[in-house]
Amino acid sequence: AKAQALNELQAYFEQDYNRKQRVDALSHLVFIYHSKIAYDDSSSVRAAAISCMNAAYARLPKAWSTLVTEQQPEVSGMMFCGRADPAAEVRASAANFHYASQQGVVPYVTRILGYDRPRSMYDALFARKQETEPPDRDELDERFERIVGTSLGGMNLWIQAHPETEENRYIDQ
Repeated sequence: AKAQALNELQAYFEQDYNRKQRVDALSHLVFIYHSKIAYDDSSSVRAAAISCMNAAYARLPKAWSTLVTEQQPEVSGMMFCGRADPAAEVRASAANFHYASQQGVVPYVTRILGYDRPRSMYDALFARKQETEPPDRDELDERFERIVGTSLGGMNLWIQAHPETEENRYIDQ
């Protein structure tokens, strides 16, 4: 259901509907991508989200610049790290993303690596007031390993694409 909704939203971005409404939809999409969808257990949802974001970027570059580049740069890093996702469909979707800036890679990976245990990541990213118990330990461990592994793989790809120069010392920041 989430992947289908994201596919419908992607089609919405690709049409010439009211620009303000599409910008409002992009604002909401950026928020839910950053806070929830990027971590979804379903690879089809993660892939559909990146494709949807790509469509939004293509049709609303000025809004993208404001909402992502200026306000939520970590989102571009999250999407770039999708290139290292264990699921092929997510890697393919992230590889097709055309946004050039990858300024959010280091802040995103730094935040993810700050969660020292699966439970601390769960508490920070997934815990909801209505849930009484977290998922079982195996599920927490699996999600933690996928997210941390994807982040580290994305950082590896980013480092390979950005050799250190005097003008380009992102890692020291």
